Amino acid sequence: MATEQKKPSAKSVGLEWFSLIFPDKTSRDLAVDRLQAQHVTTVWMGSDVVVEDPAGNRIHLKASE
Repeated sequence: MATEQKKPSAKSVGLEWFSLIFPDKTSRDLAVDRLQAQHVTTVWMGSDVVVEDPAGNRIHLKASE
């Protein structure tokens, strides 16, 4: 049984964001397609795609090329 995780307070100490670097745009875009198929909100910021985990940490999906 999954429980909904509450986001920490904006003033709490913790991780704000991190990057996952894919070897190329194709592999990054395939990962984005899988996330979107699971109804995960994706936002383009420049050449990166940003998603958010259940705790509110932003994950920047980057292509190395």
